[in-house]
Amino acid sequence: MSEVADALNTGVPAPSTPSPAPAPAPGETSTPAPTPTPSPSPTPEPSGDRWQDKFLSAELKGDETLARYGSIDEMGKALIETQRFARGRVAIPAADNPDAFAEFASKIRPEKAEDYKIGDAEGNQTEMGEAMRPVFHEVGLHPLQAEKLSSAWNQYQADVVSKQAQQGRDEMNAVEFEFGPAAYNQRLAATENMLKEAGIDIGDLTTGLEQTVGAGKTLRALFALAEKTGELSKVGDAQTQLRMGSMTPQQASDEIDRMDASPEIRAKVADKSSPEYARRSQLMQLMQKRG
Repeated sequence: MSEVADALNTGVPAPSTPSPAPAPAPGETSTPAPTPTPSPSPTPEPSGDRWQDKFLSAELKGDETLARYGSIDEMGKALIETQRFARGRVAIPAADNPDAFAEFASKIRPEKAEDYKIGDAEGNQTEMGEAMRPVFHEVGLHPLQAEKLSSAWNQYQADVVSKQAQQGRDEMNAVEFEFGPAAYNQRLAATENMLKEAGIDIGDLTTGLEQTVGAGKTLRALFALAEKTGELSKVGDAQTQLRMGSMTPQQASDEIDRMDASPEIRAKVADKSSPEYARRSQLMQLMQKRG
């Protein structure tokens, strides 16, 4: 008999203990009587007190899922909770079902691509953000996903710029160490003069070159040009000292007198965009500290 049958038939009385067989006569060999096999008890029929038996068809009353509920009310509550849960769920579309994916995307993305709140750290629009808006909308990104992606990209870009700036400073420090402070500043002054004389925007040129070849190679190339064009030889100790910040007010006054004594330099100083005008202005500021 199975364990289940044993558990179901706990009410069946145990068989009575049989009377002992009489002792065999001397010289006789007794043969034990065989133990009778009890007949299996039939499984009791349902009592008819279950709500399933009263209200469900024969097809459903034996369903294991429905048997879990002790009453119709319990089953009704479970149905309500299941429907509420299902309304908040979105079915995952199959990879090869574009229609199902379109329905899925429409449930989690905003109504319009313009509704995504993406931009830089200050909330301003960015070229990348505006370019990706329609893409985010097409692939059905949730607004929070789009915001997270945009924020991560902004941080990545900031880290890249920071690393590039630090690398540029390191390369320039290496060039200064190579030439020494005085020769380095002399070449900086010569390069500045050369570019201004040619009417070249220093910021635009150096930024483009740095992004292409790096700060170190840019400086070395410009230093070489300044030397080849003769600009390096025009930069004297006074201009180098001024650039380095080591010039005294008296030295500044002497340099102004030297510049004013040259008709050629005076003509260049008249042009406010010239290196000579900028240098004389710096000298005047330094000389005024003398008093």
